[in-house]
Amino acid sequence: MKSITTIERMVIESIYSAKRSIFEISQDTDLSLGIIKNTTQELLKEKIISQKQGSFFIENVQLEKLNIKKEVKDIGSSMIKQYFSDRGNKQSKSGLIVQKIWMNTHQEKIFKALVGNVEEYLKNLKNDQKSKPQGKLSKKQVVMIGFTEYGSLSNQILGTPALSM
Repeated sequence: MKSITTIERMVIESIYSAKRSIFEISQDTDLSLGIIKNTTQELLKEKIISQKQGSFFIENVQLEKLNIKKEVKDIGSSMIKQYFSDRGNKQSKSGLIVQKIWMNTHQEKIFKALVGNVEEYLKNLKNDQKSKPQGKLSKKQVVMIGFTEYGSLSNQILGTPALSM
């Protein structure tokens, strides 16, 4: 299956639980009708969504099985752009934390446990929200947590294999 973009994911999520018209998708996502039309046409062509009598719906597609590589890349770069454009704005609803620190084995274990707690909390929130609508999709929070070693990151950027010491 092709890798989907963040915009395609928003459209898919909007119609995942109920059939929706282009207008309803636009209201739910806060995306323009032109963007919705182009995106739904692409998703129809890929057979990810279906259309009947002006309404779009999903049959036999599990969100977890979609290739999300483009989506994650979109989210990461967009969060960074938004962070730098919102810096200094006290009303901003976005945040980004980047720290480069050394951790010993004990500190790393504690950190991973804390990240695990946050992940578990987010999973529980998501499960609680499955049965009750929460409002417009465009108001949904996006959370991205990650960590890696500085050397691995620089090697990935440069496209070189890591050196073993």
